[in-house]
Amino acid sequence: MAVGLMVGILSRHWFLNPDIYGRQQEVRKPLPDRHRQWSFSLPFFNHRMRNFTQKYKWCMVDNEPDWNDFHPIGYRPNRKQIHRRPYMWVFTVPRYTIEDPLYTSVTHENMNRIYEDAGYWKKPWF
Repeated sequence: MAVGLMVGILSRHWFLNPDIYGRQQEVRKPLPDRHRQWSFSLPFFNHRMRNFTQKYKWCMVDNEPDWNDFHPIGYRPNRKQIHRRPYMWVFTVPRYTIEDPLYTSVTHENMNRIYEDAGYWKKPWF
């Protein structure tokens, strides 16, 4: 259990914290690349921004955008996807989820149903 927690925490820092880098070439990055790298890590530091952006995952993630919305243990509130796309920066998806013909077929609930119909079963939580 402790090793799993350690791997999870360290991988979170490794991939999302802009102050930690492992390659030598990233030490000498120009400032515009640094700003791009720092903008990717804003939800890592700002929890309010992360909670604001989580409802728009269906616009960015093609397959199972709602896979981690439900938290079974209850450490955080369960999330719900919003019905519309973000106003000014995403134009590659339909305006509303109801207009997207593939939205209901790629949700986590539907994928679980497909796997259960095929004979797979979910392991218990313990």
